[in-house]
Amino acid sequence: DRCINELGMIGIKLYNHYFISDPVLRPIIEKCIDLDIPILHHAGKLTVGPESQPFLSNGVHFAIAAKEYPEAIFIHGHIGGGGDWYWSLKAMADCPNVFTDISGSVHDTGIIEKTVQMMGADRMLFATDGSYAPGIGKLLGAKIPDEDKIKIMNNPRLARYLERGM
Repeated sequence: DRCINELGMIGIKLYNHYFISDPVLRPIIEKCIDLDIPILHHAGKLTVGPESQPFLSNGVHFAIAAKEYPEAIFIHGHIGGGGDWYWSLKAMADCPNVFTDISGSVHDTGIIEKTVQMMGADRMLFATDGSYAPGIGKLLGAKIPDEDKIKIMNNPRLARYLERGM
C-alpha cells in the first residue's frame, strides 16, 4: 500500500518463479486488483531448453489467470522474448485484460503485425529488453498504421497508471 500511495509505484513485475496462474499468486493478484495496479509477468513459450525456466508462464497460463480474475490487468512481458510467440498470442487473443509488451531479442518478420492483428494495438506496449535500437526498429519498421504505432508507444488504456506515478 505504502509504495503505491506514497512512493509512486505504478505496478508490479513478477519473475517466473511461479506460473501466473499458480494459486500461490492469488493473494498478490487480489492485492493488485484492490490497489488498481497492473501485473507484469516475465513470460515466453520456450521451444528449446524449457528446463532452464520450468515455471516460465506462457499464453495459456495468462488466459487461465485472466479468466479467473477478469478485473485484473495482466501484462505478458516480452512477446518478442523467444520461443513460440504465435502460440502465446493465440491463447491470449480472447482475454481483454491481458496486454503484452513488444520487448525481447526476437525480431521475427511479422511479429508486430501479427500481434496487432490478434490482440490489437490497444493491448500492446512498447518496451525494450536489452538495447533500445532493435526494439524501436522493429516497431518503426512494422507494416501497421502510424496510429497503431502511437498507441503502442503511449498506450492510452494504461496511461492512467503512468500519470499516477508522476
